[in-house]
Amino acid sequence: LVVYTGGDTRMARNQHPPTAKMANLERSINRTIKVVMGLQVTMALVSDLLYCSYKHVFAGFWYLFPDGKQDTHILPDPIGYFLTFFLIYSNLLPISLYAQLEMCNFCQAHFIKNDLSMYDEPQDCPAAVRSTNLCHELGQVSYIFSDKTGTLTQNVMELKQISVAGSIFGEAKSLGGFCG
Repeated sequence: LVVYTGGDTRMARNQHPPTAKMANLERSINRTIKVVMGLQVTMALVSDLLYCSYKHVFAGFWYLFPDGKQDTHILPDPIGYFLTFFLIYSNLLPISLYAQLEMCNFCQAHFIKNDLSMYDEPQDCPAAVRSTNLCHELGQVSYIFSDKTGTLTQNVMELKQISVAGSIFGEAKSLGGFCG
């Protein structure tokens, strides 16, 4: 007789943290932000190296250092100037883009929830928006799954009619397939 307890049980081994639901738009924005951040770090590093290597040339310009002496920093010059250039280039990152995206998600969820054409009168049930970040995915259907087993039939799915924006395409004939 073998008894599994604790972390060795099947339930404990099959536990996985839930995956985060993200829209394709948010994934692409996150990738773009990573590229822009890498570009910002590269530009700051190149600017830092160039400034530190040509700093003695800039020291002779009276309009940059009117009193004749350079600024003193708490950090060593390469680190201090890297952080300075990184802050100068920080306007490359569109931080307000996330706020605008969340505002659009909120407004779309509000419109979906209050849409009278999505209200089901027999059940007295309006449309419910449970995840605002998936509103972007509504028009991007990639797969249609069906639960037809086909045990006694041929397991053939044929499109007979389709309704798009209230217009009906195709005819439901006894013939197979889409006629439209």
